[in-house]
Amino acid sequence: MTLAAEERETVIRFDDSGDACEVWTASPTVAARLRRAGLEVSEEPGGWRATCSKQAVRIKAGRTSCYVGGR
Repeated sequence: MTLAAEERETVIRFDDSGDACEVWTASPTVAARLRRAGLEVSEEPGGWRATCSKQAVRIKAGRTSCYVGGR
């Protein structure tokens, strides 16, 4: 079954209790990018899942960026 573009979402989840960040995506493009970045990506029903350190997550807006897990 093929999903519409608006259904191929990506969720990045982490909390204050640990250092891990979980990424779940229904997008094959995002899954391929995570693999190219060196993450181990596992396929599961409906999408792909990867785990990384939350310190690796960066949000960039223009010239400003923020490491959400701290540095």
